Amino acid sequence: MKSARSGSSWSGSETNRTFLNTGGGQFSDASYISGFGFDDDGRALAITDWDGDGDLDLWAHNRTAPRLRLLRNSSPKANRSVAFRLEGGNNSNRDAIGARLKLTLSNGSELLQTLRAGSGFLSQSSKWIHFGIDPGASPSSLHVIWPDGVEESFPGIAAGERYRLTEGGGLRRAAPRAAVHLGLARQRTIAPQPPGQMVLPGRIPLPEFRYIPAGKLEPAGLLRGEKPLLITLFSGTCESCTEELHEFAQGEERIKAAGLEVLALSVDKLVVGSDHLAADKLVMASKFPFPTGTITPLSADHLRFLLKSLYDFPASFSVPISLLLDEERRLFAIYRGRVSTDLILHDVAFSKASDKQLRDLSVPFPGSWFTTPIASSELAELIASPFHRTFPDQGLRYLEHALTSPNSKTRNARLKRRVSGGYYRLAWQEDSKGSKSKAVAYYKKTLAINPSNSKARTDFGALLGKQGKLNEAEAQFRMALELDPDNQVAKKNLELVIQKRR
Repeated sequence: MKSARSGSSWSGSETNRTFLNTGGGQFSDASYISGFGFDDDGRALAITDWDGDGDLDLWAHNRTAPRLRLLRNSSPKANRSVAFRLEGGNNSNRDAIGARLKLTLSNGSELLQTLRAGSGFLSQSSKWIHFGIDPGASPSSLHVIWPDGVEESFPGIAAGERYRLTEGGGLRRAAPRAAVHLGLARQRTIAPQPPGQMVLPGRIPLPEFRYIPAGKLEPAGLLRGEKPLLITLFSGTCESCTEELHEFAQGEERIKAAGLEVLALSVDKLVVGSDHLAADKLVMASKFPFPTGTITPLSADHLRFLLKSLYDFPASFSVPISLLLDEERRLFAIYRGRVSTDLILHDVAFSKASDKQLRDLSVPFPGSWFTTPIASSELAELIASPFHRTFPDQGLRYLEHALTSPNSKTRNARLKRRVSGGYYRLAWQEDSKGSKSKAVAYYKKTLAINPSNSKARTDFGALLGKQGKLNEAEAQFRMALELDPDNQVAKKNLELVIQKRR
């Protein structure tokens, strides 16, 4: 996983290749001239006459997107073919796997094929046996050796036909296949997508986010607004940032007309030895008309871990980086590098889009989906993972968000155990460090999610007792005993609290 996330392939970047037999045991790489030279990390290949036009097409499955490609064969119609579908008899398997076919042509040449059960890694090609026929020859007869060793010959084979063969039952023409007209199930306009743009397949909350507004000393948080919000992180010494802020300033009227708010936050104070005044100079020079400020170091770290969770190949945390949020301050698009006003205004129109629409926007090519959209709960749980070791409180916030989305009962119960257990560990750790107020907050979160945790109530009661809150401590001990009458620690602590109150 670490190797793949650093940009390496799972198994050597296995691009799909095609080779042309040039005779004498020599082959030439014809991948690009054949239209097969994609930079995909290939996994499986299946061969079939998908559109029923008498030539073979390819389905290619990849680790990288697009996961599935149809490569349609557009060979000239002069290249004829004949195809056979076999059915074994009583002493052979039904699909006649292992049968060997020899097609004799009018020029005396013979074509040989064997019917196989598998034709590649995790793939199965069509069971129709396809023979390409040279335009200068015609098929004359077919000889079949069935899996049980029985041999049969079938004369009168005609080019351009499809036949069904049954062992001991003769040969018959198959009904012609109706023409298949291939096309996109739906088409949509694709916005110009620079390499750094990513539209998420669903909306997610930001991790805890704080910044210091320009001219203020105390940090502030993001408030829910009535309009979408673009947050752009910049440096006063960054050339791309300079160009971006100037473009935003020039597009002020268009941005406001689109109902978009903008907040530009400097990162210069995060870097030791940087020019902390450069950001202010850039804001003044560009006549930047939108609010500005400075991101806090902790929030910058939170964003770094968020990007790590969203990108298979996380880039370094470099500016400019822009975040597009909806009215509820949920993230739905990220831009690494300079972003144009045109692209921002294209994407902001989707601030109220459905999850299905966002999923369509999240890929850079049109097509049809055969999977259901990722649920908000699944997306939040995926994002939580990188936070757990360094910022466990942020990881738990995402898991808690996952709980607010509809889940199966089994998954809901699993998430509750994870979230409640995580907050319980944080409460115990903060209590051990002497951070009583944080410990109280985490105990309350633990019990809000899992009120039946007798042990957590016992520990919470002990903390309240140390703080002199005897009535609240007694209540926790009594609830712990209702849940677990054999809880000896709760019994002893309850007796101590009652004694102190006398």
